[in-house]
Amino acid sequence: MDSPCKPDDTLPARPVPGGFTLVELLATLAILAILAGMAAPSLRELAARHRLATATNQFVASFQQARMHALSHQLPTELCPAAGGAACAGGLDWSGGWLAWQDDDRNRRLDPGEPVLARFDPLPAGLIARSSIGRPQLRFRPDGSASGSNLTLTLCDTRLPGQGRAIVVNNGGRPRTGPAAAGACP
Repeated sequence: MDSPCKPDDTLPARPVPGGFTLVELLATLAILAILAGMAAPSLRELAARHRLATATNQFVASFQQARMHALSHQLPTELCPAAGGAACAGGLDWSGGWLAWQDDDRNRRLDPGEPVLARFDPLPAGLIARSSIGRPQLRFRPDGSASGSNLTLTLCDTRLPGQGRAIVVNNGGRPRTGPAAAGACP
């Protein structure tokens, strides 16, 4: 019995689609450009929030590291805003980086010969970190407590107007984070 299709039978030729027309391609690109334009501000804000969270976590980690050093070595450990190299700036602005050192002679100054435990790089452009008035540095005692009043470090990102993070180190030496006080960030 013969099969209905023979190998030499051919189907009628149909046109094969060749792709997209130029008009279809331009319309698709226009829609994608509009969607990307709408998403760009959201992504910039997301990136700014991420930079702020990263800086906050870096400060908290450095405070905890200094506290653990004071506890484990039974010597005061200090942190201060850096003035470049291995010197304290003496101000309230921590944006240019900060230092942690072991205060062997307990005079609250970084003296030659005292071990610098860590140097932290300046914050990325647009980030600002300022400590509370009267607290140019943070000192952890050998028992892990922080001497003096609470230290509040406020971090702001110039790309997030009016929004920021605060790190408060209580007298017990424990840091906690939360939103910055209203009006603390420009």
